[in-house]
Amino acid sequence: GDLRAGLRAADAALFVVSAVDGVDGTTELLWDECAAVGMPRAIVITDPELTRAEVSISRIERPRGPVMTVGHERRELVERIGMWAFTRRTSAEIAAGRASFLEADASIQEYPGTMRLIQLEASGLPGTWRTMLKDLGIALQRARLHGFTEREVQDARVALLADAEESVRREATRQARDVLRQINGDVTRGSRPRSAARKSPACAASRGRRCRRRALRP
Repeated sequence: GDLRAGLRAADAALFVVSAVDGVDGTTELLWDECAAVGMPRAIVITDPELTRAEVSISRIERPRGPVMTVGHERRELVERIGMWAFTRRTSAEIAAGRASFLEADASIQEYPGTMRLIQLEASGLPGTWRTMLKDLGIALQRARLHGFTEREVQDARVALLADAEESVRREATRQARDVLRQINGDVTRGSRPRSAARKSPACAASRGRRCRRRALRP
């Protein structure tokens, strides 16, 4: 009772776990208590021998299931544009020396029948993990509250269209194992197998304004 009351006064919980000793019973208890009150949680794995630190911000959702409609396809595309633009923006910050991390990436993964994982990751020097986590959170909030510029969205669309066109060009020379891997993935997700040529029109039909407003929506 007292523990939960104290947790309600906090905005988030940060768990620091030793890579050597692992998770103990007290950590598990506190994790469950935080989950009970719906508190956001972050985990830091410490190891004195590490030469590189990694931090991430993750969101877990229910799986959406197979892509069966044009609307669903466009929604997926909008999110891909958001992920690309976010990664490109953080890369520019790193190149300009304005970021505390050395690498950063945004991704979405669908685990059929299990979950949908949206993740932002960054890595850098071990002693800077606190600053990296803070900067990554600020970058996320900036994207959520203000979206992306028209230029960022346009760059993302150009890059994704180029990838789609390249996939179409290579379609006829793909190795059999790659085709079988794609078919297996489509069957697992319950999606209808499609060629690269059938996928590319959806990318061309997306609209920049809609992408800028919906990308990385909470």
